[in-house]
Amino acid sequence: LLATQGAKTRITRLVNLVITQEMDQSLLLGVATGALAIAAVAAMSTCEPKMTSSAHRHLLKLETGRTVAYYTFSEESQSRPILYLHGFPGSGMEPVPYGLSKNAPDQIVGMDRPGLGHTSQKDDDDNEKDPFYTCTSDIWALVEHLGWESFSVIGLSGGGPHAMALLASYLSSTELPKIEKIAFVGAICMSGGTEGMMAANQASSKMVENYKISLMTRLLLRLVYTAISIVLRILPDQVMHFILKSNKDIPKVDQKVVARNVEGITELFRVSLRQGAPGLLADLRRCFGTHAEVENIVRYHYADESKDDLPEIYIHHGKMDVNVPFCHGQHMHENIFHKKSKLISFEHHGHFPLIAEESETYVKSVMI
Repeated sequence: LLATQGAKTRITRLVNLVITQEMDQSLLLGVATGALAIAAVAAMSTCEPKMTSSAHRHLLKLETGRTVAYYTFSEESQSRPILYLHGFPGSGMEPVPYGLSKNAPDQIVGMDRPGLGHTSQKDDDDNEKDPFYTCTSDIWALVEHLGWESFSVIGLSGGGPHAMALLASYLSSTELPKIEKIAFVGAICMSGGTEGMMAANQASSKMVENYKISLMTRLLLRLVYTAISIVLRILPDQVMHFILKSNKDIPKVDQKVVARNVEGITELFRVSLRQGAPGLLADLRRCFGTHAEVENIVRYHYADESKDDLPEIYIHHGKMDVNVPFCHGQHMHENIFHKKSKLISFEHHGHFPLIAEESETYVKSVMI
């Protein structure tokens, strides 16, 4: 419902009420009732997604007792590895439906973020130890486990903030394996603003911004994302077709690409949301939050003219993107990387055409 054209006005009013903590109790009760009704239906049905045959899942047990799930796409070892950081919501198996695994099957490794897919959720203590409320510690543990001495990174859509945090942690240390190149692909960077962003994502960013200071915001997000995670797990095909038919915000070029890949994307949703709402909500806050500390570290290093051994940065972004507007990529290029990155724009592409149809381009940009 958050994505439908007809709900825009009500969403905007609801968000404003939540932010100002003026929501009527009956309205909150209505949201709660709807979420519980959906949950009651969900309780009658459980579904464990089938594993895509070309994605091989592995589980890494950490010293903390948590599990990190990662995926390979070939029986061959990763000689020049590329770490793939998935979108929101998503999973490390994402390279299959989006076609990346065909371009470099023996190089790409994907991983599930905390609370999504088969990677354990993090509790509050874990999050305090993990810089910038991201999965950087999981990533470095995986890199160590796989024995990589150097690697490249693709941060796609919601994977963008995680790629930025990984870069910041790398630049802050002298003892970590080398990051050669990073490709930001339609990547979220909320410090770039919301101009040109679809209503649903603007609403999400506003609520994330007020999550810590507004009890009503926290309650609403938990209720809404509980309902969303359940519906997407049980009826992903129907939800996808409903969104495509009813949401006029989504450009036709995006609708066509999603329509061609519905089966793969719906399987992706089932894998991603198997643990339910907590992981989805936590990842929402990471992806749609602002990360000034992270960006300032990166900005500082790329502003230093004496540094010539920094990771190469490639920013791929569609100018018709309404999920993550082009201003995010432009902001990273100009204000974070000081134009030391390469901004590659796609004039007639939205979010999904860039991801699915230009995978060869952005995978090649980070090959060593």
